[in-house]
Amino acid sequence: MTGLRANRNRMAAKVIDGVKGEREREFVLYCARADSDEETTAHARTLLQKGLDRDRLLRLALQERVMPLLYRWINENSPEAFPAEFVERLRDHFYANAARNHLLADELCACLELFEKNGVQAVAYKGPVLAKDIYGDVAMRQFSDLDLMIRAEDVSRAYELLGSRGYSKEHELTRAEESAFRKIECEQVLYKMEGRVYLDLHWGFAPLYFPLELDPKLMWNRLERVSFGRGLILSFAPEDLLLILSVNACKDFWQPLSRICDVAEFIRAHKGLDWDRVLERAKLAGARRILFTTLLLAEDLLKTNLPEHISERMYADRKTRAFAESVRQKLFQDKEEAGGEVGKFLRPSKAMDSWRDRVRFHLRLGLTPTPEDWTFIKLPRGARFLYYLTRPIRLAKKYLLHH
Repeated sequence: MTGLRANRNRMAAKVIDGVKGEREREFVLYCARADSDEETTAHARTLLQKGLDRDRLLRLALQERVMPLLYRWINENSPEAFPAEFVERLRDHFYANAARNHLLADELCACLELFEKNGVQAVAYKGPVLAKDIYGDVAMRQFSDLDLMIRAEDVSRAYELLGSRGYSKEHELTRAEESAFRKIECEQVLYKMEGRVYLDLHWGFAPLYFPLELDPKLMWNRLERVSFGRGLILSFAPEDLLLILSVNACKDFWQPLSRICDVAEFIRAHKGLDWDRVLERAKLAGARRILFTTLLLAEDLLKTNLPEHISERMYADRKTRAFAESVRQKLFQDKEEAGGEVGKFLRPSKAMDSWRDRVRFHLRLGLTPTPEDWTFIKLPRGARFLYYLTRPIRLAKKYLLHH
C-alpha cells in the first residue's frame, strides 16, 4: 500500500493548490476544518498577513454556508487582524443565523410533539438536530429548513397534522397525481407563513431517478433515542446517518462546502463508528462510490481523520479519485460557473456504482414525469402516459433552448 499512500499525499497537496490565487477560498477551507491544528492555524495567519478581500471572504462563507465556522475561527484566533467594522458585520450575521436556528429548533420540537401525540413516528435529521449532534450548538450550522422522515403510510396523516399548524404543501395535486408523486419523489416541501418556515417531509432518501437501494424500513428498525430540546427524540443510527449525509451531498454535487463539512464534523463527533458496517450498508445500497467520494473530499479538503483501511480502499479506486477531482474543481463556483442546472442534475450519475445504474439514472431523470410536467401541459386522465413524451420536450425547452 506504500504507493497508494504516496499517491494520496500528492493528491492532498494539490487540494489547496487547486484554489491558489484565491486566498479567500484557501482561508475558508482552513476555517472550516473540524480539527484545526497548529499547522492549519499558521497557514491561515500567513494568508491574513498577505491580505484578504474581506467582502469576498464574507460572501464566500455565506455562499458555502460555513459563515458560523468563519466566525468561530476569527473570534478564537485573530479578531484583531480584521477591522472592527468587519468583525461587527460578521457577528451580526452569526447572531441573526443563531436566532433563526433557535426559532426553527423550537418549531421542530413542536412538530415532533404534535406527531407523537397523534401516533405518527417521525425522525428529525439535518437542520438543528445535526447542528446539536456534531457541534453541540444549534447556532453553528447554516440551514434554512427542517427535515422530518416519516413512514410512507403516514404521509396523508402528516399533511393533516402539519396543516393544523398552518403549513401548506408546495404542490397541490389531484388524488391521482399525489399517488404518482409519492412513488416518484421522496419528499414534499411545506411552507408556513407564520415564521416563514419551510419543512421538508420525507418518506424516502432519494427520488426515483437515483437508483439506490436505501430502504427506510430497514433504518426504522435501527432507530435510536437522542437528547434534543426538552427530551428525547428519534434519530437514525450513526452508520445509517453517515450514508444519508453522503447521498444528500451527492444529490447536490457536494455543494455547498457545508455538505462536506457536515460529514467531516460528524466523523469527528462519532469516533465509535462501525466502519465495516458503514461499508457493508453502502455496498448493499449501491452507494459505495458516493460514500468514498464524500469521505475522500472530507479527508483531502478538511483533513478528516479516517481509519487507515478506509483511506486505503478509497484511494485504491481510481475512478473514485478521478471523480472526486472533478467535484473539487467545481467547489466555490456559482450555478453558472459550475455548468448551470443541467450539470447539477446530470453530474451525480458519475458517482453511481455501475454503468447500469448510470443508464437507469439518465433514463429515469429524462422520462419520469414530475409536478412541473403536470402543470406544463394538462392532459386528460386517459392520456397521462403522454407525459413520458412531453417531459423531454419540457426539459429541452427549459435547459437547452434558453442557453
